Amino acid sequence: MKTLVLMRHAEPETQKSGSTDFMRNLTERGRKDVDSLTNFMRTKEFFPDQIVSSPAQRTRNTAEIIASKLSYPVNEIHYEQFLYEFYDKDDIIGLLKNCFEDKNSVLIVGHNPLIAYLANELTGQLNQFPAGKALGIAFQTESWDIKKGEIIFSFENSGKGL
Repeated sequence: MKTLVLMRHAEPETQKSGSTDFMRNLTERGRKDVDSLTNFMRTKEFFPDQIVSSPAQRTRNTAEIIASKLSYPVNEIHYEQFLYEFYDKDDIIGLLKNCFEDKNSVLIVGHNPLIAYLANELTGQLNQFPAGKALGIAFQTESWDIKKGEIIFSFENSGKGL
């Protein structure tokens, strides 16, 4: 079985004059939300074999907090520029197949609207993705040649998980 967790970065700061969208950090609330998420992941016994993130500062912050709280080596987070720019389902599946075939569980930290699009494509269900949401999807396969999966958990920044 392969498990993919799709996550939208936690709450970012408002973009300040003179700064770029790429450089926005998390708010204090965003950091607390990531703490709540990692506690939820522990209750679900989800410890990713691989973390993949957009290189934007707010996704880096989110991925690094998760990694440190789940005892995942921060220096092994894989950053992909296309997660900030544009991708489709085939790009993600290609990345998983070509780089992480030996991994059974992968966490991807990205941005809307594309993270919601990917979740919808991979589950066949309409999924909204507020900041800090994570959606766990299980695929009954031994390969990352994935089509549709089953939602096994959902967590939103209200601190509530299913």
